[in-house]
Amino acid sequence: VHLDWHESDQWMESEKAIIRLAWLNGNLVGMMALSEPLNNTCWIRLAAVLDHTDTNQVMRALWQDVESDLRQRGVQKVAILMIRDWAIPLLEPMGFRFEEEIVTLRRAERIAPDAPQLPDSISIRPTRGDDVQAMAVVDHNAFEPPWQMAIGDIHQAERIAANATVAFQNIDGVNRVVGYQISTLYFDGAHLARLAVDPLVQNQGVASALVSEMLRYFNRRGVYVVTFNTQATNIVSQHLYRKFAFYPTVYDLHVWVND
Repeated sequence: VHLDWHESDQWMESEKAIIRLAWLNGNLVGMMALSEPLNNTCWIRLAAVLDHTDTNQVMRALWQDVESDLRQRGVQKVAILMIRDWAIPLLEPMGFRFEEEIVTLRRAERIAPDAPQLPDSISIRPTRGDDVQAMAVVDHNAFEPPWQMAIGDIHQAERIAANATVAFQNIDGVNRVVGYQISTLYFDGAHLARLAVDPLVQNQGVASALVSEMLRYFNRRGVYVVTFNTQATNIVSQHLYRKFAFYPTVYDLHVWVND
C-alpha cells in the first residue's frame, strides 16, 4: 500500500482512482489500484492477493485488465514503490524493472541552523489555501514524471501538514510563488515530505531557506528529529541536506517501472 496523503477509503472512493477487483467463484481474491494518470504516468498504489490463492495468476489477470485501460488513457509509464518484496517476482514477467532507489536521510540536532541570506526580492511565509495552484506549477517545473504531484495531492498535503511554507518573489509589486515545502509530524519526529523550487530561481538559496525555516519551526517546538526521502541519483538534493546535518539511514526503498 502506497497511498501518500489520502486515507485508503477516501482515496478508493474517488472517481479518478483506477481500481480492479479479481473474483473467483464469487469470492474477492485480489485487487490492484492505481493513481490518477498525470502527464502520461501513474503509480500502482495498492496491490493485494488473498492468502492461499494463486498469487501469480491473480496479479497477472489484474495487470492485463488494467494495462489495456492505461493504454487507452495514453499512459506511458507505470511506477510502483516496492514497500514489500513479495511482488518483485510477479512484476518482472509483466515488464517491470528496477529503476531507482529512494534513500532516507535523518537529522537529530538540537541546534537550529541560521537563516541563509536570500535575494531582497524573495521572501518566505506560511502557505494559504489559494497557493495550491501556484505550488503545483512549481512542482511540475521542478520534477519530471513520475515524481510530480497532482494538484489534489498537493491540496491534501497542504491541508494536513504540520508546517508548510512558500517562497515568493516580488517583481514590480507582483508576487510569484517560486518554491514550497510541506512537512508532517509522526510519532517521534517530523518528516520533510516535499520540497520544490522553480528552476528559474535555483542556486539562489531558496531551498536552503525553506529547509532552515522548517527546522527552526520544529526546533522551537522541541521536535529535533527530522527525516527526508530523496532519490539516490539526486546528488544535488543529498548535498543540500547533508549541509544541514542530515545523514543516511538504512530505510531505503526501491522504485520499479514499466515503460
